[in-house]
Amino acid sequence: MALKIQGTRLDPTTDSPDSKPLPRRGAPARGAFKMGHLPFRWDWDDELGRFLPQLSTLTFMPGVQGTRAMRKGADGRERLDTSAAVAHFKAKGGVVIEPDDHRLTDFRAYQQRVQNDAGADVNFSIFESFDVIGGEVWWDHNTDEFRRFRLLLLESGMVAPIHSRVKKRLVELQNATINDLRKRFGRNPAHDGLRTELEVAEARALAMTEGISTADAIAQMRGAKVAPVDVDSDLEDARAHLAKLQTDHPSLYSQIVGRKRVASSSLERVQGWIETIEDSASAAVE
Repeated sequence: MALKIQGTRLDPTTDSPDSKPLPRRGAPARGAFKMGHLPFRWDWDDELGRFLPQLSTLTFMPGVQGTRAMRKGADGRERLDTSAAVAHFKAKGGVVIEPDDHRLTDFRAYQQRVQNDAGADVNFSIFESFDVIGGEVWWDHNTDEFRRFRLLLLESGMVAPIHSRVKKRLVELQNATINDLRKRFGRNPAHDGLRTELEVAEARALAMTEGISTADAIAQMRGAKVAPVDVDSDLEDARAHLAKLQTDHPSLYSQIVGRKRVASSSLERVQGWIETIEDSASAAVE
């Protein structure tokens, strides 16, 4: 879907439409801004099968992070010295996406501005658009063009590719999500929604590792006939592990499990007992 420019695009060489003031209730004042990227912030794109930079918005306000108000320009608007705020962001390893960078091509001057009916500036990106219906402002976000913008940042070299350590950490977080879903699914194996959510999560982890789309990863998993989560087998293994801990640490077992009915307990509860006993045993050794 093409970009929908509705405000004054902040580039004197670009023609912009005239815009009427927006109702302040749905369009409060928003300060001037630039986009930036921090090296550890990424989003996995299921369709593209790659990590895309998760962008930050540096909003500039007088008195915040060294931003200073300067004299008003010929248009009556206050000019801001944002050098300190930009330097603060860069000190954290961030990259600031300058709106006038020629590598942005069609996305140059990615800011636009309208005023609300209180006379305040409302700054927003070219990826946002609005409709005013019955005095209310309805905002939309152009996800397709925003994806193209983030991909361009990588391909143009404005943002460096994801570091291998960051990628490894994000895959670990995805695996943690999978483990949580497996526990939930173990408590309710008849829940089709959880089964689907678990399958997608597992496919996403595979896709992140292999660099393929999540849809291709799902097809690959199904083609390989990956066995579903065997809840009964996992529960049997957990009970056997707990029985061994009873032999190895009888006093801890007695304190934590006692006379509770292990045979009728859920997988999550048994795993909880195991973790508590092992943690207590480790702490005693230390």
